[in-house]
Amino acid sequence: MQHVELSSDTATTLPTQTTPLAFMFNSFYNQTKILQGSIVASNPVVTDVASFNKQTFDVDIDNAFQWNEFENQDLVSTTEYLPVYSKLKITFAGKILSTRTAPVRFRVTLFKLKNQPMVTSAKNFNMPYGLGAYWHMCQDDVTKKNYFSKKYHTVLMDKWLTIVPPTPHLTSQVVYRTLELPYSFGSLKPVTFDKQALPATQTVYTNIPQEDVIWCLISSNQTSDSGINLNIERTNYWRDKHGVQG
Repeated sequence: MQHVELSSDTATTLPTQTTPLAFMFNSFYNQTKILQGSIVASNPVVTDVASFNKQTFDVDIDNAFQWNEFENQDLVSTTEYLPVYSKLKITFAGKILSTRTAPVRFRVTLFKLKNQPMVTSAKNFNMPYGLGAYWHMCQDDVTKKNYFSKKYHTVLMDKWLTIVPPTPHLTSQVVYRTLELPYSFGSLKPVTFDKQALPATQTVYTNIPQEDVIWCLISSNQTSDSGINLNIERTNYWRDKHGVQG
């Protein structure tokens, strides 16, 4: 199990109309990064805002009572994992600010880039460095809304969440909503990095083809912090015929 929390206390890490979040959905490494895109001087900019962490449990209890622990004791196979089932659960919790009178929307999309020609100054499809270009994907104003082009993308899953503030808008509304995204993969093999390459190239995005990367994009219709925290939990299930128990 992996998890990450994005808090409204640090509002710059939350998705808005112009700052979508994304992470590599088929990266199973610990510390998989949550990235945020924006546009600066007409060009996309990407920033690391958080990382997934493996779940740990409190050890201040005798072994006889640790029957609720959930820990991976598998030593990673260097060969392959047999088909993987992954379940992503995103919890939207907190208080919608009383200043919000219109519906608050979130959109979570799994997509892949189709095989494209080489990146040029005319067409740049490079992810995650072009993440900022996926702004306005959850925009209410249809004159400003962006769409996934079928020529460049394959959308695997697309879910929306709408939270309607109470009427009258006198106090903040406490909300707790969840979205679940289950997905099944084929067999997985570890990525082998080139140890002689420059450090800048040692990221998983630059070691596998773009069309093999599945991205999870989180968008919102909000222009600023809505007061809602995001908690992302991910549980992976697999069979490992080469690894051993630690």
